[in-house]
Amino acid sequence: MKNFRFKSVTGLFFALFFILNIYVIIAGIIATNHLLIVCGILLSVFQFYMHEQFRKKSGILKNYPYRVMLKNFLGFMPPKLQGVFFPRDTSKNLLNQKQREIVTLRSRNQLTEIIQNNLLCSSDPGFEYLQVNNSFINLQSEDFRVEIGSGQCRQPYSLSILNFGRLNQKQLSKKYVHALSQGANIRNCAVNTGEDGLSSHLIRGGSDLVWYIRHDDCSLRNNDRSLNETLIRTIALKPYVKMIEVKFLLEDLPVTKRGLTAFTIFSFVKSLRALSQGKPIGIHLQNPGKNILSFLGTGMITTGVHLDFITIEGLSSGITMLQNTGIFQQAFFESIATARKMVKHFCLSTKIVAAGVIVTEYDLLRAIALGADACFNASDTLMATGSPTDWLKTRQDVQSTRIANFHRNTLAAARNLMELCWYEKLSEVNPADFFRKINGLETKTLEELIFQTDSAVPHPLYVNLN
Repeated sequence: MKNFRFKSVTGLFFALFFILNIYVIIAGIIATNHLLIVCGILLSVFQFYMHEQFRKKSGILKNYPYRVMLKNFLGFMPPKLQGVFFPRDTSKNLLNQKQREIVTLRSRNQLTEIIQNNLLCSSDPGFEYLQVNNSFINLQSEDFRVEIGSGQCRQPYSLSILNFGRLNQKQLSKKYVHALSQGANIRNCAVNTGEDGLSSHLIRGGSDLVWYIRHDDCSLRNNDRSLNETLIRTIALKPYVKMIEVKFLLEDLPVTKRGLTAFTIFSFVKSLRALSQGKPIGIHLQNPGKNILSFLGTGMITTGVHLDFITIEGLSSGITMLQNTGIFQQAFFESIATARKMVKHFCLSTKIVAAGVIVTEYDLLRAIALGADACFNASDTLMATGSPTDWLKTRQDVQSTRIANFHRNTLAAARNLMELCWYEKLSEVNPADFFRKINGLETKTLEELIFQTDSAVPHPLYVNLN
C-alpha cells in the first residue's frame, strides 16, 4: 500500500481544518447546540471557499457565472441600458445557429461531420455545396501554410491559411484577448491586432501578430505630419510583429478627386518596408471594386514597389446583424476574385488574404477557390467557444485551449474535405466544383457566377435569414 504523505503545508492545514469542522458539527449534534451546528456549517463554507482560491486549476467559484445571473436579474431594463453594463455577444450576429454549433463542438474537441456546404437549407435559393467523390485520397504533403513576401521582402513570413483577425479589443475582455493570443500561439497561426493596435494582452499571449495601422494615424506622425520613424522602427522591429497591414480611408484612394497619388501610397509602403527591415507590408481594403484594384496593380508596376499582400475585408463595422447574408457575401466573393485577376494580369507575387466569417472547412476552401491564399476569421465568432450562457463559464486557460482546438479541428476537417474532392494541394481547389442553387430549377457553379466575363448578366442575390 502506498504511503500517504502531505505535499504541502497548505494541504496539512486544510486537512486539520476539515477535522475541526467535523468535530464542531458532531459536537453540536450531540449537545443539540444549534450555535455549534451553525458555526460548523459556516466553517465548512469558509473552508470550501479557501480551498477553491488555492487551487491552480479551474474551480467552481472562479467559474461560477455571476455575470450571467446578474444579467438575467436585470432583464427588466431596456436593451440599450443593458448594453452599457453587458456588451453584446457579437458572435450571435455573425453566425447562424448551425455555425455556432460547429464552432462550439470543435472548440470542445467533439467529433463533427465534414461540412460540404454553406449550412443553409438545401431547398432554399443560395444553398451552396461542394461536389465530392465517393472515395478519397490520402493527403499528406500539404502543410496548409503560405509564404508571404515578394522579391522585395527580406523577411518573408510563413502564414497559416487560417488565422484570427478583425479584433476589436475595446468590445472584447482583456482575458479573452489574451486567451485568443495564447490559442493562436499554440497553433502557430497569426492574429491581426485590429484598429486598437498592439496591447500587452496580445503580446503576453505569445502569438505572431499582424500590426494593423492607419495611414492617417496621428500617433505615428510628428507635429508636422511627417512619419515618426523612430517610433515605427521601434515597434516594427519587435520579434512578435511578423507583418504590417496598412488601412487607407476611402477618400485616400483614387475613387475621389482628393485621393492620394500612387507615388504617395507606395512611398509610404516603401518607407514601412525600410523601417521594418524588410518585413511583409500589405494593404487593407473593404470590398474593393475593380477600379481600386486596377489602380493598385498599375501603381505597383509604375513605382516598382510591390505589396506583399492585399487583405480583402468582407465585414463592416456597425451593421454586424447582416454580415452573414448573401448580399454582403456576394460583394466579398467578387472582390477576392477581382483581386486574384489583377495579380494574375500584372504577373505579381502579391498574396490575397480574405478576412471575414470563415468558420468551416467549406468557407475556407471556397475562399481559396475564389483566389485567396490565406484567411483571417473574425475573432468575434470565436466567442462561441466560451458561451456566456454556460453554467460553468470557462477560465482563460480553458478558453485558449478551446480556440486552439477549433483551429486544429477545422484544418483537419479541411484536409478531409480535400481528400474527398481528390485535391492533392490547395492550388487545385477549383471554383467549378462549388455549386449554388439559384432557384428551384437552376444551379450554377461559382466559376460561372463570379468569374463570368459578361458584366451585363446580373449576379443573383439572396439573404440568409437563419
